[in-house]
Amino acid sequence: MGKKKLKRKIVIRPIISICLLIVLGLTLLTIDVNAKGTTPVDDKARISCASITYGSSFEPKVDEFPYDNATTTWWYYDIEDKNHVKEWNSSEPNPPVGTYMLYAVFKPKIGWGECRSDEIKVTVSQAEPEYPAPNVSAFCGTKLADINLDQPDNGKFEWVNNEQIIKAGENLAIARFIPTDTKNYKTIEKIEITVAVNHDDKNKLAKPDKVEATDEVTGMYEHYECPTCKAFIGMDGKTYDKSHFVIPYVEKNIDVIIGDNELLGGFVITGEEGVESVEIKDSKKYEKYIIIDEEKNIAPPEEVQYYPKKKLGTPVLLVKDHMGNVHKSKIHLWIRKPAKFKVGRKELQGGKIYRYTLECEAKYADNITIEATKGLVNEATRKKLNEILKQKIEDKVKESKKKSKKKVKVKIVFTATKRAIKDDITFKARAEYGKNISQPFVKKYNNKNKKKG
Repeated sequence: MGKKKLKRKIVIRPIISICLLIVLGLTLLTIDVNAKGTTPVDDKARISCASITYGSSFEPKVDEFPYDNATTTWWYYDIEDKNHVKEWNSSEPNPPVGTYMLYAVFKPKIGWGECRSDEIKVTVSQAEPEYPAPNVSAFCGTKLADINLDQPDNGKFEWVNNEQIIKAGENLAIARFIPTDTKNYKTIEKIEITVAVNHDDKNKLAKPDKVEATDEVTGMYEHYECPTCKAFIGMDGKTYDKSHFVIPYVEKNIDVIIGDNELLGGFVITGEEGVESVEIKDSKKYEKYIIIDEEKNIAPPEEVQYYPKKKLGTPVLLVKDHMGNVHKSKIHLWIRKPAKFKVGRKELQGGKIYRYTLECEAKYADNITIEATKGLVNEATRKKLNEILKQKIEDKVKESKKKSKKKVKVKIVFTATKRAIKDDITFKARAEYGKNISQPFVKKYNNKNKKKG
């Protein structure tokens, strides 16, 4: 009985061993095929695949294969881990950053055995992360280290130079973005961020006292000043130019000289940037002679102010500034006779040459100028004539002032050929009474003025 049982055991064991070997052999064969093990390489097979960045997918293709009717599968493995070969298809997740070896396995439908291509190297490089643009604001004079940046879910921002001071006009800062996934995404080193500078914290601003204007100097309205950027801030929190806070003043007892339908003087208003309107009260018919002198020049010379000694009135000048406040000053009006100007023309050599005589006389004037405006054949001729007149008049004015302090008188004589004259020449003369305070004279001389000789 014992021998029969032994034989039965001996028969059963080989059968079980053979079955196990068959199962194991099949399993090993599948692994080998996928991992290129026993699958032969066909030298005629050519494949290609471009390197990609993370977040993209492989796009392999068969460039050359000599047989038809074959299905293709793609396999790849990380060169750092050759034992884990994976099948690739477009529905798989994107591979992480690294260097991979890729090959194709061709499975025939009929006619020949399975084969594969040679391996090619494909690189997956880091991608640039997406991040929201930071929205940053800070008080003027704040250090970057004290300015917090909003952090997104996929990484964090940090300042490159924490010691930089942010202020108005110098509010561009550099930050870097460090992604959470540093293996697959790059760190962005240079991100320009414009910091919105504000002056919202009034406790950090200087607040000078209001300065009232006097008869001689301008004042300053109440305002704030930033100690960092030196900006001027209004009580409404807005930034303005310094001139916005200037309180204008008008010099007291300013004299304005007027003449026969011509303005011979002006007056001064300082701090014009803040002036909204100017009004003359009780000036009657003399209102049209009042102007604001934009050059801030002084009133006419003292000698002119009291000639002749006839006072016409003392109207009040009302200056309203942009803050709505009104400043007053009295204006003294004086009258004087206008300057005299005349032109003579005489024909010579039967009209081939013309001789011109220009005469201008003005009492208490600082200077006289005369220029031709029209009637010459071209612009070059006109400019050349005016250059000659300018030099002659300057010399005559100097001579006249040596002779008399009360009167400036010039007389210029010159000739011009008919070829240089297109039409009757128009001359303009100007008698200047103090800087930028002048009296113009314009006269055109036609055939009625001609004198033959």
